[in-house]
Amino acid sequence: MLTNAPDRRPDAAQPASTAPDSTPSARILQAVELLCRRGPMTYKQLGSALDMTKAATWRLVATLRDAHWVCIRHGGSLIQLDPRLDELFATASFADAEFTGVSTVMHDVAARLPVHIDLYAPGRTGEPVLHETSRRLTVSAPLSDMPDDMLFLAIHAAMTPPQLDRYTAQMKTAGESDLLRHLVGASARRRIQQFPGQGWGQGGRHLFVSLRGRMGTAAAMRISPKSGIARRAQAIEAFNALLDALKDSLDTFGGGRPLEDRP
Repeated sequence: MLTNAPDRRPDAAQPASTAPDSTPSARILQAVELLCRRGPMTYKQLGSALDMTKAATWRLVATLRDAHWVCIRHGGSLIQLDPRLDELFATASFADAEFTGVSTVMHDVAARLPVHIDLYAPGRTGEPVLHETSRRLTVSAPLSDMPDDMLFLAIHAAMTPPQLDRYTAQMKTAGESDLLRHLVGASARRRIQQFPGQGWGQGGRHLFVSLRGRMGTAAAMRISPKSGIARRAQAIEAFNALLDALKDSLDTFGGGRPLEDRP
């Protein structure tokens, strides 16, 4: 006979409101993520979204307020992220989940060959953001933050036409005149459309490669010699190794064709 007896297996899922407060850090992070995605929320909305009791919600908000992660507005009824934390989330850009496998391959290839490999994707303001690198970054040896024009071209060429149109519209709205010169005009669009998926920058010292993740994120790689001397053969060997290793991890990579060492 079937009954409605509760599932008493040890691994049976329990509602957050009845489970003990054994993972406060997880709840704190969930609350911050909700406030980041949805904006200001009332105590009732936050508690309902996290499936927490009223008292547990009050304790959570008090913890976040004491840590200066949230502010209370509108007579104590509305919870919002502290402006400094909100700005941090707004300007950050992450594609970690999509490029986790790519990162592993980058490090493997760079460990075998004398090259540095850096992965970039456009940030919230359109500027290329470093997502992953095979370099050992330190204060005394920072990564150069001066983007090459070829890096912009590789990222823009990785976008689908609808993505590029939306991106251009966003840059126009934001008034990003420096970026618009790479996007607007017949000459700029022709360069993007004719980009073969990879190209040399800074006098042949860096090889820039367009790529697009399985979820559609446009990005670009920069392959550079560790010695500081332009050696195209090393960059080409790294490109071909990446092309073979990433064929099942990405939607597109560098035009999909191996490169040859040509003068």
